[in-house]
Amino acid sequence: TAPGAAAMTALATSVWTHSIADIALDRKVDPTTMRALLEASPYQAQAAFELKLVDKLGYPEEAAAAAEKLAGGKLLPIDDYHPNLTGGRVVIAVVGGEGDIVTGKGGATDIMSIGTPSFASDRVAKSLLDIVDDKSINAVVFRIDSGGGSPTASDQVWNAVKKVQASGKKVVVSMGSMAASGGYYAAASADSIVAARSTITGSIGVFGGKFAIADALREFGINPDSVTVGGDFASAYSTEKLSPTQRAKLIEGLQATYDRFISIVAEGRKLPTQKVQEVARGRIWSGEDAQKNGLVNKTGDIITALEEARALAGFKPEDKIDIRLNVHRTTPFELLTG
Repeated sequence: TAPGAAAMTALATSVWTHSIADIALDRKVDPTTMRALLEASPYQAQAAFELKLVDKLGYPEEAAAAAEKLAGGKLLPIDDYHPNLTGGRVVIAVVGGEGDIVTGKGGATDIMSIGTPSFASDRVAKSLLDIVDDKSINAVVFRIDSGGGSPTASDQVWNAVKKVQASGKKVVVSMGSMAASGGYYAAASADSIVAARSTITGSIGVFGGKFAIADALREFGINPDSVTVGGDFASAYSTEKLSPTQRAKLIEGLQATYDRFISIVAEGRKLPTQKVQEVARGRIWSGEDAQKNGLVNKTGDIITALEEARALAGFKPEDKIDIRLNVHRTTPFELLTG
């Protein structure tokens, strides 16, 4: 639709403009020149070097050596990094979830999904709930990088955030590249939300339906007929078209979920319901635009979020931070354990 196209164009333009500005700053080139260079790309490696878009041509091991030299130390694999960064006065727990938001404990559903990011509601909620009675933790940074998923799972995580807050601990959400739909749902009640300027967020909406492919299957000689008992809605998940009653029930459920989403955002962001409805309807926003319309408190990275959590917990900028990491990724063993 025209409104949808306009919204996508506005988002893409916003992200593109911010990207040009950031790249120009890093490469010490004025934004106008950088825009011209990028819009004339792609370039072969040698041309990119001559245009100063890259500093050196080489291989991964050379990049690693260069990073080590610049940092003045040795590279340390993240898996070998100690889970607690100790030495500070302020203890901040970092809980994270990325990927599709799903109910349960997650785990790979097939061999192709081993090692993919997992935002499983049971695991993420437990990570948050474990913090409730931990008196050593002063605040929480909840890192979200997700385009959404199950409304039920999102609501479970949202509820866990509320319980952490009820225990007296402040929760700051740090948005990654995306925190939209269910990702925003889970974030909505946070005491503060920090997003990158180019984060894709919002998408306050819900959709549902099914593929009614029964007639197509019959065209290929496949019989999709099934036997159902228990009322008209019992066959709603078959391959047949929805009946009027089934369609009405589906719309009723979607509307109820949408209304709850709106109310959660209005309460969490302290915005009038009418204002939330104006920025909702499934529309997506860049982090910067989301800040302007009240969906985000400020723009920045996870460091910004940690500093925000320290301040909300009542500590001073000079107080050092201890970080307790708790970020889950699917392991190969979860393919077997579910």
